[in-house]
Amino acid sequence: MVKSVLTICGIDAMQFNTGQLRQICSNMKLTGYQSKPKADVLRIIGVGKLHQTVYENMEGPSNTSDAKAPA
Repeated sequence: MVKSVLTICGIDAMQFNTGQLRQICSNMKLTGYQSKPKADVLRIIGVGKLHQTVYENMEGPSNTSDAKAPA
Protein backbone atom coordinates (compact mmCIF):
# COMPACT_ATOMS: atom_id res chain seq x y z
CA MET A 1 0.00 0.00 0.00
CA VAL A 2 1.30 3.45 -0.94
CA LYS A 3 0.98 6.26 1.56
CA SER A 4 -0.63 9.43 0.28
CA VAL A 5 1.73 12.29 -0.44
CA LEU A 6 -1.01 14.93 -0.22
CA THR A 7 -1.58 16.43 3.20
CA ILE A 8 -4.09 19.06 4.27
CA CYS A 9 -2.99 21.10 7.27
CA GLY A 10 -0.45 18.38 8.05
CA ILE A 11 -3.06 15.58 8.02
CA ASP A 12 -2.98 12.78 5.47
CA ALA A 13 -5.64 13.67 2.88
CA MET A 14 -6.97 10.10 2.85
CA GLN A 15 -8.14 10.61 6.45
CA PHE A 16 -10.83 13.06 5.28
CA ASN A 17 -14.17 11.84 3.98
CA THR A 18 -15.57 13.08 0.68
CA GLY A 19 -17.97 15.51 2.36
CA GLN A 20 -15.14 17.17 4.26
CA LEU A 21 -13.07 17.43 1.09
CA ARG A 22 -15.99 19.04 -0.73
CA GLN A 23 -16.29 21.58 2.10
CA ILE A 24 -12.59 22.38 1.69
CA CYS A 25 -13.20 22.96 -2.03
CA SER A 26 -16.06 25.28 -1.18
CA ASN A 27 -13.93 27.24 1.28
CA MET A 28 -11.15 27.54 -1.32
CA LYS A 29 -13.75 28.80 -3.84
CA LEU A 30 -12.99 25.92 -6.23
CA THR A 31 -15.51 24.62 -8.73
CA GLY A 32 -16.30 21.29 -10.35
CA TYR A 33 -16.14 19.13 -7.23
CA GLN A 34 -19.83 18.25 -6.77
CA SER A 35 -20.68 14.59 -7.28
CA LYS A 36 -17.04 13.66 -7.97
CA PRO A 37 -15.30 10.68 -6.36
CA LYS A 38 -12.77 11.26 -3.59
CA ALA A 39 -9.75 10.89 -5.88
CA ASP A 40 -11.05 13.59 -8.23
CA VAL A 41 -11.84 15.94 -5.36
CA LEU A 42 -8.29 15.49 -4.04
CA ARG A 43 -6.92 16.29 -7.50
CA ILE A 44 -9.08 19.44 -7.67
CA ILE A 45 -7.77 20.57 -4.26
CA GLY A 46 -4.16 19.89 -5.27
CA VAL A 47 -4.42 21.77 -8.55
CA GLY A 48 -6.35 24.60 -6.89
CA LYS A 49 -3.68 25.03 -4.23
CA LEU A 50 -0.94 24.99 -6.87
CA HIS A 51 -2.76 27.69 -8.86
CA GLN A 52 -3.23 29.83 -5.75
CA THR A 53 0.49 29.61 -4.98
CA VAL A 54 1.51 30.51 -8.53
CA TYR A 55 -0.88 33.45 -8.81
CA GLU A 56 0.08 34.82 -5.38
CA ASN A 57 3.74 34.82 -6.45
CA MET A 58 2.93 36.48 -9.80
CA GLU A 59 1.11 39.42 -8.20
CA GLY A 60 4.35 40.81 -6.81
CA PRO A 61 4.41 43.48 -4.13
CA SER A 62 1.04 44.83 -3.10
CA ASN A 63 0.04 48.38 -3.92
CA THR A 64 0.80 50.81 -1.15
CA SER A 65 -0.63 54.25 -0.49
CA ASP A 66 2.77 55.75 -1.50
CA ALA A 67 2.53 54.37 -5.03
CA LYS A 68 1.88 56.94 -7.74
CA ALA A 69 -1.13 56.61 -10.04
CA PRO A 70 -0.34 56.14 -13.73
CA ALA A 71 -0.35 59.31 -15.81
